[in-house]
Amino acid sequence: MKLNFIENKLTYYLKKTKMTKEVTIGIGMYVWNGEKTITKTLHSIIKQTYKNFIIYILDNQSTDRTAEIVRRFQKKDKRIKLIIDKKKRDQGSAPKFLLNQFLKKFKYCLIIGDDDIYEKKFIEIIFNKLINEKLNMVYSSLNLIDLNEKKYKIKNFPTYCENSSNFFNLIKFIIYRNCANLFCAGIYQTKSLIRSYKYMKIYDSSLANYENLMLIDFLANNKVGYVNNKLFNYRVKDRIEAAKNRNQKGLLNLQKNSISKLAIFIYQFNFAIRVIKIVNKSNNLNIIEKNILLLLVFLLYFQKCTSYIIKSFLKVEDIYKNRTV
Repeated sequence: MKLNFIENKLTYYLKKTKMTKEVTIGIGMYVWNGEKTITKTLHSIIKQTYKNFIIYILDNQSTDRTAEIVRRFQKKDKRIKLIIDKKKRDQGSAPKFLLNQFLKKFKYCLIIGDDDIYEKKFIEIIFNKLINEKLNMVYSSLNLIDLNEKKYKIKNFPTYCENSSNFFNLIKFIIYRNCANLFCAGIYQTKSLIRSYKYMKIYDSSLANYENLMLIDFLANNKVGYVNNKLFNYRVKDRIEAAKNRNQKGLLNLQKNSISKLAIFIYQFNFAIRVIKIVNKSNNLNIIEKNILLLLVFLLYFQKCTSYIIKSFLKVEDIYKNRTV
């Protein structure tokens, strides 16, 4: 009797492992002038212990050697597909284009940056948890690194507590507003991601918070899992330098003291209104929880605006340097 039980268990786990290995994951990467970092990113993906995936790389009209580097990888690995974009896209519409044109045919997907680095077992560990626990998304803990791969200390990085309600998890993410780091650190059920992608668009020219809105919506309406292992390395950028490269006028204007106070109120207000809409539409929150979250959003709006104005008067420099909003 005991032997039969063990045999049945073994057969069950073997079937699960086989099923997981047979599933093809769609991976999307959008890149613009990524020649300095894309080589290490691609190496970290193609060396994954989980091998069954296809990578679609959308080159957003790069002017450097990005496409040449990708083609070199293509010759050695048929899983890599290069798409030279005919249209210049911003950071909101590029991943949305990838998702709707190439990734939607896969049941599960991952969207990555051209400068992030993944540990070898990232996909294997994350995907097994996603499948076995029937979740909509699983993400891992991470390291913050600079261009030289030196690690930063992470402060106030919120994690999704699977034993807590959506309400308590949303409180953490709305307060810390560090959701953007989750975007490339997780594997998604594709249909669930598409539903939340309506928020993945630019609502002001600063690009501030556009990833956070999509992820707050996702966290409000889906089952999410978290792996405490540091399986993902997120490369921190100087946001002002990146804004200059992409001519993001909204973010550059925040540096000008004459208009920055008005600009900060406008885009923080835009963010607050959109979070309120997400909270109101969530089916996983009751009326009391929604009202508490609405009050929290308003308090945070005034807190962030006041904080920025005080720092401006005190002439605190590099407010946006080396951080994601």
